[in-house]
Amino acid sequence: RRSTADKSERKVSDEPTFKDAVNDRRYANYLVGDCAAACRRMGHNTTSHRRGASPHWRSTAVIGRNKDDEVMTMAKYEAYFQEHRERHLQELNDFLRIPSVSALPQHADDVKRAARWAADNLRAAGVPYVEIIETEGHPSVYAQWIVDESLPTYLIYGHIDVQPVDPEHLWETPPFEPTVRDGKLYARGAADDKGCAFIPMKAVEALAAVDGKPPVNIKFLLEGEEEIGSPSLPKLLETHAEKLRCDAVLCADGGFYRVQQPDITVGSRGICAL
Repeated sequence: RRSTADKSERKVSDEPTFKDAVNDRRYANYLVGDCAAACRRMGHNTTSHRRGASPHWRSTAVIGRNKDDEVMTMAKYEAYFQEHRERHLQELNDFLRIPSVSALPQHADDVKRAARWAADNLRAAGVPYVEIIETEGHPSVYAQWIVDESLPTYLIYGHIDVQPVDPEHLWETPPFEPTVRDGKLYARGAADDKGCAFIPMKAVEALAAVDGKPPVNIKFLLEGEEEIGSPSLPKLLETHAEKLRCDAVLCADGGFYRVQQPDITVGSRGICAL
């Protein structure tokens, strides 16, 4: 988010968002290569340091590629993203145009529309099982791609709802009409969290297109109530505990320390706020 130094005036401009940097080599690498590599490294690290590692964890050794294979595969990923760059940006724009403001009752149908959009996009990416989980409030999207039960399972968390846009007159461009300025894409939710949740969707799509499948088991949980404190999430987690069971969670919601150095959050221990 971006604001002026005088916060008392609430001069909040457009949310600086998903950087229009698919042409950037490092960003394209992050979209899929770093995600896959992180999964492999996590598997190896767990194997190395987990006492009494079971065959389930020892089997992660087969995931890794040698250095030459990594370079060749990364080139394939980059070529895939270059080829589909315009389509991906158009898809992201379509996602951002949905005013899925979970805090406002008049946008309840829009949150449902965002859930359907995410579910359809995951199916189009090649994920074999996708469902929308209804709750007492807004829905969430669950998806899974179980490649091999002997491999580790990683759950990717994100959310499809966004914050309200007031005061709207301070936006330089309409909050739900994505606009590119100075190489950046501005819209409500483009950073928090539709843009960030969009990245692993496209990573899985590229893994499916290049390799035929991801290197580990992948699950998604895209929540519809994060911006209002996740009131339905505890019951959802309890009800679907077996379905959501995994070895680690990757959080697709959070900031980057540097614009050109995207991050994957793997070690959150909670949150403290005033």
